Amino acid sequence: MRELIRPLSSLTAEDAPFVGGKAANLGALIRLEHRVPEGFVITLEGFRQHFPADLDGHKPTRPVMQVESIRAVQEALEAQFGENRPALAVRSSAIGEDGMAASFAGQHATYYYIDEATLPAAIVDCWMSLWSGPALAYRTEHDVTTPFGMAVIVQRMVQASRSGVCFSQTPVAACTFATNGSALIEATWGLGAALVDGRVTPDQFWVDDGELLHSRIARKRFKVAENLTYPTSERLQPVPAHQQAIACLTSSEAVDIASNALCIEQHFGCPQDIEWAYEDDALYLLQTRPITNQLAAPLVPTDGRWVLFKPIVENFHEPLSPMTVDLVERVLPNVGKFINGRYYLDIDVLAKAVPFEFEIEQLADLALFRFDGLDAKLDWRRLLPIIGIMLVGYLGVGSFWHRTSHVTSKALAKFTERVDIVRNNASVDALAALKSLLLGHHPWQPVGHYMLQVNVSAGRYFTLIGILKALLQRFAPDFDISRIGELCRSEHDTFSQEMVDDLQALAGTAGQYVAVKDAILTREPAALATAISDFESQHPFVTELQEFINRYGHRCVNEMDLNTPRWREDATPIIAMLRSYLAADGTAADAHGLHLSARDALHQQVASHAKRKLLDYLIGRTSYYIALRENSRHYYVMAFDVVRHKLKLMEQEFIYEGRLKCADDIFFLHWIEAVQLANQQLDWLDIEDRIRQRRQAWQAAARQRPPETINVPIERGEGPDALSGFCASPGYAEGIARVVLDPTLSTDLEPGDILIAPDTDPGWTPLFPTAGAVVVGIGSFLSHAGTVAREYGIPCLVDVEGCTEKILSGQRVRVYATEGFVEVVDR
Repeated sequence: MRELIRPLSSLTAEDAPFVGGKAANLGALIRLEHRVPEGFVITLEGFRQHFPADLDGHKPTRPVMQVESIRAVQEALEAQFGENRPALAVRSSAIGEDGMAASFAGQHATYYYIDEATLPAAIVDCWMSLWSGPALAYRTEHDVTTPFGMAVIVQRMVQASRSGVCFSQTPVAACTFATNGSALIEATWGLGAALVDGRVTPDQFWVDDGELLHSRIARKRFKVAENLTYPTSERLQPVPAHQQAIACLTSSEAVDIASNALCIEQHFGCPQDIEWAYEDDALYLLQTRPITNQLAAPLVPTDGRWVLFKPIVENFHEPLSPMTVDLVERVLPNVGKFINGRYYLDIDVLAKAVPFEFEIEQLADLALFRFDGLDAKLDWRRLLPIIGIMLVGYLGVGSFWHRTSHVTSKALAKFTERVDIVRNNASVDALAALKSLLLGHHPWQPVGHYMLQVNVSAGRYFTLIGILKALLQRFAPDFDISRIGELCRSEHDTFSQEMVDDLQALAGTAGQYVAVKDAILTREPAALATAISDFESQHPFVTELQEFINRYGHRCVNEMDLNTPRWREDATPIIAMLRSYLAADGTAADAHGLHLSARDALHQQVASHAKRKLLDYLIGRTSYYIALRENSRHYYVMAFDVVRHKLKLMEQEFIYEGRLKCADDIFFLHWIEAVQLANQQLDWLDIEDRIRQRRQAWQAAARQRPPETINVPIERGEGPDALSGFCASPGYAEGIARVVLDPTLSTDLEPGDILIAPDTDPGWTPLFPTAGAVVVGIGSFLSHAGTVAREYGIPCLVDVEGCTEKILSGQRVRVYATEGFVEVVDR
């Protein structure tokens, strides 16, 4: 009979059929003299003693661990640890797990904080996880034919202050700019379970040839605690505010992990996926396995043809959470769908709504707001039905369309009254609140009740700009068309501009008080909120900060995603942005002067008074709708704030009653599941796996740049040192690139730096006055980035695919916005 228990230090590769791949690999790490937590493995013999029959996919009755096996485990504990028994980790090591063909990553159970009393039950639970729903589905999906059987690893639990994974070679789907052979490290605070389950977005570090190439620091809001006072305490805990935005690793630590990974890869002869943890300053390796396809790009549909809907996607670089997708789909028209958390239009439906003969690639460019070079013939057969549909639609919403053409600020502000009523009405649930605030009841109610529709109606400036461009080419062919942004600069007040003005005033107040100014300029941004709380509530800066939050507290970055905390919940982003203003010289381009200059230049080229009047009218109308689009957004995102508020109230109740375990899990449910939880038709055991799988799928989608089209080929070319894009605000600038993925984490944007961003929404606006130019991965002339850049008179290049990956912080770049490309000067 085979041995029941083996020390990890005694295992070799030949033992894998008897102890599983994970345990055998740990034995190899120990033989390579890497630091591995002490422990032993209960071999396949123990499994067979408790499951003697031949087993298949049918879940057996849960056994009770045999007395003889318990005694053998107790003896192994005594031999391994003596009288001072540490907290234990109990981990699966199934036959076929962590192999080349299939990793079974995250499919089987792992248990932390186990003591001697709870160890037998944890071992049996590990065995039983062979028949969990996800594990069985994984076997079917990957056509796994290895027999059912599992060894169980028992180790000292590392009290990990930091942990994560290291890929000895960057998986292809993880990043497009990493060099061949570079290692990718993902890191978070506490134990790695929060990362594996998708509960945090980790820091990322790329290392090659002993050098840190690049890093991305995330806001890590939660962690699995490294040392619980009581084993029954809640494992997922909030990370202190001052620590959330701090890098988990130093450069030398990242290089050390990568060096270990390279050594392990050379031993096994193939790229490795390695789990690691730091206990104090000691690096432990927890497992290694061949890199499989767990970081492969999420599946996209093979049927239909789809094009990214920029008005939604250009405002956030991460996918929307499942709850957001489910609720928003209920209020959107049926012209597209969400794919991996991003919204795509059905291009075949779009083709029927356009009265021109476009090639499908041209239509995709049109949908992506790339108007240059498009040439198409009018299709009269399509035109007449489209006109008929428009006339019918006009009968229903025509009066509303007219009312929004001269709406006042006072009328818009009435939306806040609706918001307050819905927020304070406990009988209105999250879905009803979203429908009430975004859809309303009928089009003859006050305009201020329909802010989303006002925002949509303001989109008519897309058409007006097209008409204006055509007339400029006809009436003033020598006019510099790149100055159209200056011509159409809004003379109306916008909340985006007012928010910047208020932040600048707040920075001015902070600058008057040495203690406040020093705290902002010298302390970590995430720690500033704690520092500010030390001031008296009547301190002028605190009072002004509270007034700012009262007005803009419903805003945030990625504000359409219900999973994103608003500024009123976490003021850290506001305080962090003040640093840029205190460091800046306070000067900005005279946007109004540029507008007057562009208008005078146009008038000099148009001799006809009638033509000038027509152009001035179009410019005025365009400027009005630009302001209306920005201002209506300020209001309609209040609806998302209210819906988030109501969902968080539901979540608090669910957590109190044990139907949910962790904060923000509700955003990885669908609405019907939340309702079923409320009605006690579901409980935690029913949804635990769903939440974990959706979090992991969200993390996989977040790693990817969303394709602009699906099943529609579009070619875009560029040189090795130049990236092409589209001009949203003309001009030229040269400076140091600062890649910013989250403006609330940016503390190093210096005046004149070139802001490189994946996308922007109003939460990014405070960074624009500091930047010398803006380069954005997703966007258009009509996007938020272009609109705000024109307001400040700074060059802006949009739709620069992969700019946050192909340009690194610290490189010197030249932005030729007018010509449509950005060039890396030095690498």
